[in-house]
Amino acid sequence: MLTDGTAAPVGDEEIDSVAPRAPPAAEPPAAAGPSPLGLRAVRLFGEAGPGGPGGPGAPAAGEAALDFKLAAAVLRSGGGGGGSGSDEDEVSEVESFILDQEDLDNPVLKTTSELFLSSAAEGADLRTVDPETQARLEALLEAAGIGKLSTADGKAFADPEVLRRLTSSVSCALDEAAAALTRMRAENNHNAGQVDNRSLAEACSDGDVNAVRKLLDEGRSVNEHTEEGESLLCLACSAGYYELAQVLLAMHANVEDRGNKGDITPLMAAASGGYVDIVKLLLVHCADVNAQSSTGNTALTYACAGGFVDIVKVLLKAGANIEDHNENGHTPLMEAASAGHVEVARVLLEYGAGINTHSNEFKESALTLACYKGHLDMVRFLLEAGADQEHKTDEMHTALMEACMDGHVEVARLLLDSGAQVNMPADSFESPLTLAACGGHVELAALLIERGANLEEVNDEGYTPLMEAAREGHEEMVALLLAQGANINAQTEETQETALTLACCGGFSEVADFLIKAGADIELGCSTPLMEAAQEGHLELVKYLLAAGANVHATTATGDTALTYACENGHTDVADVLLQAGADLEHESEGGRTPLMKAARAGHLCTVQFLISKGANVNRATANNDHTVVSLACAGGHLAVVELLLAHGADPTHRLKDGSTMLIEAAKGGHTNVVSYLLDYPNNVLSVPAADLSQLTPPSQDQSQVPRVPVHTLAMVVPPQEPDRTPQENSPPLLGVVKGASKQKSSSLQVADKDLLPPFHPYQPLECIVEETEGKLNELGQRISAIEKAQLKSLELIQGEPLNKDKIEELKKNREEQVQKKKKILKELQKVERQLQMKTQQQFTKEYLETKGQTDTPLPLQQQCPLTGVFPEVEADKGLPEDNISGLPQADTILSKDDEQQQSPPPAEQIEFVPIQPLPAPQCNFSGNLGYNGTESLELQKALGNQHNVGQQQQIAGQGLLVQEPDGLMVATPAQTLTDTLDDLIAAVNSRVPSGSTSSSHTTESPTPEPCSQASSNVPSQSVLPMYPSVDIDAHTESNHDTALTLACAGGHEELVSVLIARGANIEHRDKKGFTPLILAATAGHVGVVEILLDKGGDIEAQSERTKDTPLSLACSGGRQEVVDLLLARGANKEHRNVSDYTPLSLAASGGYVNIIKILLNAGAEINSRTGSKLGISPLMLAAMNGHVPAVKLLLDMGSDINAQIETNRNTALTLACFQGRAEVVSLLLDRKANVEHRAKTGLTPLMEAASGGYAEVGRVLLDKGADVNAPPVPSSRDTALTIAADKGHYKFCELLINRGAHIDVRNKKGNTPLWLAANGGHYDVVQLLVQAGADVDAADNRKITPLMSAFRKGHVKVVQFLVKEVNQFPSDIECMRYIATITDKDLLKKCHQCVETIVKAKDQQAAEANKNATILLKELDLEKVSRELLSYYMELSR
Repeated sequence: MLTDGTAAPVGDEEIDSVAPRAPPAAEPPAAAGPSPLGLRAVRLFGEAGPGGPGGPGAPAAGEAALDFKLAAAVLRSGGGGGGSGSDEDEVSEVESFILDQEDLDNPVLKTTSELFLSSAAEGADLRTVDPETQARLEALLEAAGIGKLSTADGKAFADPEVLRRLTSSVSCALDEAAAALTRMRAENNHNAGQVDNRSLAEACSDGDVNAVRKLLDEGRSVNEHTEEGESLLCLACSAGYYELAQVLLAMHANVEDRGNKGDITPLMAAASGGYVDIVKLLLVHCADVNAQSSTGNTALTYACAGGFVDIVKVLLKAGANIEDHNENGHTPLMEAASAGHVEVARVLLEYGAGINTHSNEFKESALTLACYKGHLDMVRFLLEAGADQEHKTDEMHTALMEACMDGHVEVARLLLDSGAQVNMPADSFESPLTLAACGGHVELAALLIERGANLEEVNDEGYTPLMEAAREGHEEMVALLLAQGANINAQTEETQETALTLACCGGFSEVADFLIKAGADIELGCSTPLMEAAQEGHLELVKYLLAAGANVHATTATGDTALTYACENGHTDVADVLLQAGADLEHESEGGRTPLMKAARAGHLCTVQFLISKGANVNRATANNDHTVVSLACAGGHLAVVELLLAHGADPTHRLKDGSTMLIEAAKGGHTNVVSYLLDYPNNVLSVPAADLSQLTPPSQDQSQVPRVPVHTLAMVVPPQEPDRTPQENSPPLLGVVKGASKQKSSSLQVADKDLLPPFHPYQPLECIVEETEGKLNELGQRISAIEKAQLKSLELIQGEPLNKDKIEELKKNREEQVQKKKKILKELQKVERQLQMKTQQQFTKEYLETKGQTDTPLPLQQQCPLTGVFPEVEADKGLPEDNISGLPQADTILSKDDEQQQSPPPAEQIEFVPIQPLPAPQCNFSGNLGYNGTESLELQKALGNQHNVGQQQQIAGQGLLVQEPDGLMVATPAQTLTDTLDDLIAAVNSRVPSGSTSSSHTTESPTPEPCSQASSNVPSQSVLPMYPSVDIDAHTESNHDTALTLACAGGHEELVSVLIARGANIEHRDKKGFTPLILAATAGHVGVVEILLDKGGDIEAQSERTKDTPLSLACSGGRQEVVDLLLARGANKEHRNVSDYTPLSLAASGGYVNIIKILLNAGAEINSRTGSKLGISPLMLAAMNGHVPAVKLLLDMGSDINAQIETNRNTALTLACFQGRAEVVSLLLDRKANVEHRAKTGLTPLMEAASGGYAEVGRVLLDKGADVNAPPVPSSRDTALTIAADKGHYKFCELLINRGAHIDVRNKKGNTPLWLAANGGHYDVVQLLVQAGADVDAADNRKITPLMSAFRKGHVKVVQFLVKEVNQFPSDIECMRYIATITDKDLLKKCHQCVETIVKAKDQQAAEANKNATILLKELDLEKVSRELLSYYMELSR
């Protein structure tokens, strides 16, 4: 908290306080922790007070010395505020004070010492000391850990032992201070002759006024900035250096200097620090009191936030704006309220601050902020001052709601007592009780319920307070609400959620248990509690719910079950529990998707593995055959899942709906690794793949537990080999899991192996292989020995000499080098192992096939448990164990020995896989499905041995990689040392090398294979996994004939495209539109794919079937600049014409692609290419009619003919632009001297073209550029611009033409005036405009039909109603009825009758008006006659 900056008055006769005084009202903010004796500060050596050395805040010399002596006593007696307690620290603290020799003889200090000594000697009553002195002594004793000078009953505390300790503490402190004085003076004398090299910024930071003066006198700029970008004046003001600020301002420092950061002004810095004197000083120097920081804060805002009342008053008197908003929308009052500074708020209100002013964005008020922060006194003050407690924030929260969010009980009580609404207002989203329940504020909730809160009031999500409490896991709150009568089974309207489902979703077992025991319905909700828990993977809660009787077969509206949710989210352990409880493994949700499909689509390998082990159907298709398990995995790009499914008999050749394949599904997403694997099928189906350990281990809180999935029940399959191919070609990937090993994709690892492995000659003897391997392993062993010797040497150095920094660095460096060497050796061991495996397998296969005479016919086979890799792959950025390499897996299971049969190890380019027991099968015979002689297949199997023996041998062969625990789990055995591993590897190699004759004899005499062993009792017996034909790389869909390559090209998947082409995909395949892969890639702008296709021989001039577009045409049309560049560089025809006779330049101009236009023109494209065209449209015309101003300008600049005409209709660029309403293009063309009165074949001028479209802005441009508003009419129709616009009903254009002087009663060839045309078209507003402009309302056309009659015939009731008031002649009733008799359309008939009624009524009104006028006239005539007769009579009388 910041202090208020006040200081006590100085009294000459009194002993000053221990802390040095700060200037009045300029006290710096308090330190983080309490100072000893309650001091505000203890001045350090060389540190000036806020007033500076000798400034107004500096105490008298004797007082300062006394300050030091008492503070030193405090430090000595243990009151130093938590110092370290070491001698060095104590000395440094004492050394930091200013001492003078005369201080030791100070009479005030002597008096104080004598006071202590006399008290100790005589046991004097300290109550006789004046109260102020006694208070200071008591504070001193308290800081020294002694206690107070008086007891609770007020008696003097005169314990001699206590006083002796006090005297001793003070004496020791004085002695130590004297010693410190001597050392400091010696250091000062020593440093006196040294030059001060501090910069101006450093001197200012130290508060050294004299040094600053000196540097400024030497010519340094007062407006320099620190390295952090802070101005010097800002630095002085933020640190409270008053005298330094005076000096800087006297040297004309910029009072508004914000530094390079441009954040706060010096005034803001001083106000933020609470230095009132500096604030006054800056205001005297005309600092801008209303300047704002980058966050919108003013000095007043900072002062209010800090609670500095005096500064607030000063700033307000100086004219600070009291209602300025910062970037958060907060006024100074809001900041004060948020910080709880009541006195500041009081001052602000006195100066007229708006108490109910709110922020613009969040609508916060001072009261809502105070309530949210829980400042009870501030809330009380604001309420008394008239704050509106029902004001709502942008979240529609009242003050009570804000208090409830953080559980401020007393604030809520105060608001309720003041009349706050306890329930949710009509326009709010949640109630105070809901907010309290959500936060778990039990006491507050009880208060609200006591005041009448509605327990069942729902928020905008439909949740009751009970639901919110359950969702957040607040058990006590749930108990309170239920005790008060909350509905335990209340549901939301849309999702039917309950408190129990929400608790289960969050995994709150205690809350769920409480609710169930309290009577919650365990099956209520769209998703039951069991489904919610299963979806989130809360295993223990699932078990609890099942034990409580939850229905494991319950389904949602979409057919999902708890098992579906668990599998879809990869919760294998939950799925296991659900299946044990009887869940349906093959349950179909909406669309026919099974749990296995859901898991495969999401890529949860562990879950897929587990479901397969439970017998899930890997070839299940959805209801409409739009997906299978494999296709979903392929679509998601989950390679490990695809490998696993194929290894267990999934069909990769299945055709989906629309003829889509697995390959196509993978290609849609650009999953290169999956596509590669599918293309390798069936040669790559070696083993069950495994993902990383995080996937294989089911979600569990206990990470030490072994995997729950019974992986030993999964099968392994060995694909057929092709002896004539190199090892790199026919060696499929081999994946696995070795603890601590890094995981890599199979495709990348295969590529790496191709670089690592040397070519292998098919006739190389096995003895040579072993000899070569032994040599390499011996060499590696020697290198490892050298590393171990280096380690021993390092240990000897450590034991013989004491460690220092250099030694530690040297040892660290040596250790890093050794780790790198170990990595390198490990990689070489991996390489040797792979070479050994592949060469041995290759040789065994070759020798057998030579014996059988089948060297040219590769035969498929299957085999269980291929060889496991010994050494894990190590990534370059990951180190090995620091002590040794004993963590490597053991090598003694590389090759298994069978005394009865010789079995060759399968090939492996990758070294990791999970050795799995085979699925049960009656007999390992594959001849039925593979299409070759069964006898040969059996003999080949004899040569390689029975499948089940391999798994048995691997477990029997001593220290295997994985062993089977009693509970059926596969766990790793303890690792050997590296030396033992190498020995075992060599021994295993020697034990597996047979002679050629031995191999042949065993091959021909091997007994018939035995049935495969049963691996798991819970999996039903089934036949051997089928082998499917290879995947068709050019298979296409039925609807659009899409192939994997066309989809990859359209999607821009470069790597995938390369793979597909390398595997033989048809590079010229055409989809249903006739698009080749190159056309698709060019259209989509995938320049990388285009380059690959061109490099592979793609036809650069291939044309689409319907439009005859080439890749260049489509690239230009789509604005694919990079593709255009590449195609032109490769020689594409830049003058090719498509079916519309458009060249690439025309297409680029039509799209307005300026850069492509430049490229084509620079490449020599014809700028006025129109020869042979059907329409003769030039690139300029296309750019103009499409409104591409930059393209038009470029083409004109490059020499395009501005007045060129289309041969068939004589349109120019200008007429086309006018016809399309391109005002900017029209202006540009007219500026370039286009013919403004050019007439196309239709006879229309550009103005008439614009009138036809109603483009008033184009018309205005044309008229401004000299177009004739009354140009001769169209020869054929005699129409003018006004008749055309009136006929089309373009009000704005008509208005423009009339204002520019167009003839208003001009007639076309049929005698129609603009008014007649507008009336005929029913354009009411145009009719009004023309009548007001003086058009002849009775002007009939050549058929003697007036505008009124024309409107009547069309049924324009509104126009008729207007015209009857203006016309002088009405059609006869007979004429109207004769026309009505010809109408057959009911709607028109109805409208015409309305028009007739209007006309008749108008005629009657006109007749009545005429009669009235006639009667009036007759009366006037009669009066005139009578008048004449009377006049005659009087004249006669007068005679």
